[in-house]
Amino acid sequence: MYQKQFSLTIKYLILILLLETLPSCLIHNATKYAEINKCDIHNIKMHKTIVRVHYGNWCPKRTRKEYKNAKSILCMGCVVRSYRLALKYQCKQCNKLKKADKEYWKKRDKEHAERNEE
Repeated sequence: MYQKQFSLTIKYLILILLLETLPSCLIHNATKYAEINKCDIHNIKMHKTIVRVHYGNWCPKRTRKEYKNAKSILCMGCVVRSYRLALKYQCKQCNKLKKADKEYWKKRDKEHAERNEE
């Protein structure tokens, strides 16, 4: 009986260790490299969010100044690691501006296409 309880305890300890260490192997914590968690444009506190990680040369180099803290990806260079997701800071106001700007350009392109059809 004691041996069975001991083996169950060991299994639970191993499970707990795996659950604690596995996410750190799969998700890169970019927030620990950030100096501040405040948006330098809107001067509000940013929230942590999980974004996709991209490797290689493809990465958007320029973003508009109005929403530079709304990037939905994290560029990690050319050396591919095991990370596919990353935890980083994002500004809610930057996200709103980016979404509004995207909708504006979609609407403008649609109107432009309709005018060209006539």
